[in-house]
Amino acid sequence: MTVHRPLAAAVLAMAILAGPAVHAAPVAIVNASFEADVFGDGGFNLTAPSGWTNIGGTSVGTFNPLVSQLVAPTDGVQVLYINGTGDVRQTLADTVAVGTYTLSADFAFRKDCCGTGDFTMSLLAGGDTLASVTGGLASGFSSTAFKTAEFSVDVVAGAAGIGAPLVIRFQTTAGQTDIDNVRLDFAAAAPVPVPASAWLLLPALAGLGRLARRKAHA
Repeated sequence: MTVHRPLAAAVLAMAILAGPAVHAAPVAIVNASFEADVFGDGGFNLTAPSGWTNIGGTSVGTFNPLVSQLVAPTDGVQVLYINGTGDVRQTLADTVAVGTYTLSADFAFRKDCCGTGDFTMSLLAGGDTLASVTGGLASGFSSTAFKTAEFSVDVVAGAAGIGAPLVIRFQTTAGQTDIDNVRLDFAAAAPVPVPASAWLLLPALAGLGRLARRKAHA
């Protein structure tokens, strides 16, 4: 079947105007619930969980808490713990693209010791912060239950950082912060609709198509 270019352009214009809805999909995170390194009840280690990197944290690791130490984790039985001032991050396989990212994780504080502080959760494009959120006692985080922190950020066409590695970062200031169930969703930007004025071109495009067919049969 031969498709004449003028008619193809008209069909393309209509297809863009009727583009499908775009839905969010999860972005892969290695060891997102900190279950990869297995410990018995009350067990922990002193190194960053598999897939994550400790950037100068005082004490960081995977923790399988007893009920006397921490409220129940939200996904699995283990958490990431950060004592004192810390910075733990993961560079993802995906790179920054145009669309909307939604990052969330669950936070609580150790209930049998250690005190509390503030934490900051960030999404980075390489070394540059796309967006972040800060939480602590003043914003309702506590040792009595895990609470979700979440934010969304829109990356627009032409923005700095597109194509850079996506990085998830957790920073803490004091006490012991416990983190579980990290999630990142991405919704690609919907096709940009053709302006309504483009419909005015369709009769002309159709006329060019008829002319092309007549010349082809001449």
